[in-house]
Amino acid sequence: MSTDRSVVMASDNGGYSQDIMNNKGQDVKERILEHSVRLFLANGFVGTSVKDLTDAVGIARGTLYWHFSSKDQILDEILDRYSEQFIDGAIEAMNSCEGDFLTKFYALYRFITEFTRDNRELLMVFDTLLGEISRNGTDAANKMKEIRSRLRFPSRRSWPPGRKRGWWPRPSIPPSMPTS
Repeated sequence: MSTDRSVVMASDNGGYSQDIMNNKGQDVKERILEHSVRLFLANGFVGTSVKDLTDAVGIARGTLYWHFSSKDQILDEILDRYSEQFIDGAIEAMNSCEGDFLTKFYALYRFITEFTRDNRELLMVFDTLLGEISRNGTDAANKMKEIRSRLRFPSRRSWPPGRKRGWWPRPSIPPSMPTS
């Protein structure tokens, strides 16, 4: 028997190799996440039902629950993606850039601009949901606050050198102002 996972083998799963089944499952999971972002953006988290999600993706309720235990878990996955892609990327853009304040600021600005262009819905849904659920004391609200604070610290460290050299265009902005 071949060990190549791309070979279709007869089995209990209708003749599909486990690799093909996993890829199909990943596609459904991605579609659930993509539609969730759009629906959460349009209707809010609370205003989006599981039925809305299953109708938008074109799947049965059981299929959604095969991939996610709840709507909260879908939100958690979206927040993880936002954190990984945007926050970690922004921090990496600043930290990997050698140079003075302006060089780091331009690197951060370039990253944020490109990310916004390429991931508009992900960025918008985070900000929309932050406003909707940030004060309700849930695990998601606490996670959103923690994610937001991760970007504030590195960017705040950059402000004093920029101000000192006169590069920060608005010295009247207090250092405690949220930077993300």
